[in-house]
Amino acid sequence: MVVNTLLGLLLVFIFAAPFIVGIVVFDYTSNAVNLAVKHYMPSFAHHSDVAFYSLACLSSLISGIGQLRKRLWSSAFLCLALIPTIVSFLAYGAGSVFGDDKLFYIIWIVILLTSRLRPTRLEFLGSAFVIGASFAINTQLLGAGKVARIAMYCVILTIMGLAGSYFRRDHLLHHQAESLSLTRA
Repeated sequence: MVVNTLLGLLLVFIFAAPFIVGIVVFDYTSNAVNLAVKHYMPSFAHHSDVAFYSLACLSSLISGIGQLRKRLWSSAFLCLALIPTIVSFLAYGAGSVFGDDKLFYIIWIVILLTSRLRPTRLEFLGSAFVIGASFAINTQLLGAGKVARIAMYCVILTIMGLAGSYFRRDHLLHHQAESLSLTRA
């Protein structure tokens, strides 16, 4: 009985070891990236979210490459165009009109744009507008006045519209699949 318990614990430790090693390697890597960024780019020294932004850029890059391999050109374009926008949130975030709520917007942008494999034409145009306008707002190409604020509000409304479109489409697809399964039985 005791031997079986000890063997079970040994197997759990053996199977958990790669995960623990992966977590430790990821932690050391993210610390190394943070130190390198703070050393070589001192303007980013006040940012504690460098690891978050680099993870968002990496996930967008991986998603974009995966969609290129599947020949989903519009989705790949959106994912790869999202990378400079994410970097602009990090680089120009202090003077941005988005202010302290920039994490909320970037999370919604990443979720909405990378969750669609085949966006409709309207979703593609809305997503491209959000990416371009967010980049222009963050880099202050529109200035810091009323034009930038109006563009920011348009971005917020477009994100809400994209979220509504996504949830509506997901609900319709789920409801349609559910009704088809009920009629076939």
